[in-house]
Amino acid sequence: MTTRRILPVFAIAFRGPWLGLLAALGVWLLSGCGELSGGGSRRDAEAVGRDCPPDEEGESSAAMASAAAPLRVRTNRLGIKLVWIPPGEFLMGSPRYEEDRDDDETQHRVRITRPFYLGQYEVTVGQFRRFVSESGYRTDRETTPVWEEIPHPEIDVVEYRYCTWRDPGFTQTDDFPVTRASWNDATAFCRWLSAREGEEYRLPTEAEWEYACRAGTRTRFSTGNADTSLFRAGQVIPLIPNGMGGYVSQPGRTLNTSPVGSFDPNHFGLYDVHGNVWEWCADWYGAEYYRHSPTEDPEGPASGEHRVMRGGCYVLYARYARSANRYRGSPSLAFGGTGFRVATSAGATAPLTAPTGRADGAMGPPGPRAGETRPAPPAAEGRRRPGAC
Repeated sequence: MTTRRILPVFAIAFRGPWLGLLAALGVWLLSGCGELSGGGSRRDAEAVGRDCPPDEEGESSAAMASAAAPLRVRTNRLGIKLVWIPPGEFLMGSPRYEEDRDDDETQHRVRITRPFYLGQYEVTVGQFRRFVSESGYRTDRETTPVWEEIPHPEIDVVEYRYCTWRDPGFTQTDDFPVTRASWNDATAFCRWLSAREGEEYRLPTEAEWEYACRAGTRTRFSTGNADTSLFRAGQVIPLIPNGMGGYVSQPGRTLNTSPVGSFDPNHFGLYDVHGNVWEWCADWYGAEYYRHSPTEDPEGPASGEHRVMRGGCYVLYARYARSANRYRGSPSLAFGGTGFRVATSAGATAPLTAPTGRADGAMGPPGPRAGETRPAPPAAEGRRRPGAC
């Protein structure tokens, strides 16, 4: 019974003005309590230690806010914050009209049937340092040094040097994302973390990564379609229109990574899914894999030469950070833009028992708002640079 229906009942039962006023006050208080237990705001739900990923209006889905739901954000003993990602269904890849799309992005429906936790931030220098210190591990870049080109555009100089995660060629602190981490390094970190925490950690699958990145959106980025929409959400080479059909660099931004969490999160509460560093996924890369991918929980080809990385990085333009953009590298590849975030299924097994109210009937967070229109294509900037970043 809604508040609107309850009030007339009290008006009939209590005809005295004071009793009627008290009755209305009681209903108002009860309705406020109902909001906290049902579909309240993120702030209300977090006050009691539970929440679920917000929809595009910033409110929690009533189905996700049930008492059976796990903690929305939990922190492990290493200090890694993990965000609960619900099961759901989405369109993976990009539509044919999407600007800057590649041929390996065939759009197809994917269903994530099991909830999981995903790192709220990319793994940091400080966390990786603990791994190296406690395990004695040496990274691929440390065992096989590579001569690198380090640009310094502010003084129009290019420096050549050996770089590792310890010394990336720019000043960093422990809250920066670790860079120059290969897929081998990332999975070694996951094995160490699993033993340390007593629960299995892994890299996300490519499907899990894109589902979590999109968080219910269908636009080029989780922030919208325009490149400029990304400037508040990720560290990429910032370009703005120059009024003559081209672009110029946005002032005040530097050619290096930013501390994790420096920009706005997506609707799941994940930071830096666009830009900062490329993020390794568990999958082998297959250019044609999307054409025959299973619908439920795809895990990529059974074998291959390259592993998938996603999200773009700080020395590439916004188009490389599109939600659907795919990149790849050999498992030992480590360069200035490679990092990762961890995933785990431990403690995330409580399933959703009801739809989340999507208008299209699919599970998961809502899609774009009604009335969203396709943007005009931005000026061309050239295609992918092999081996860049």
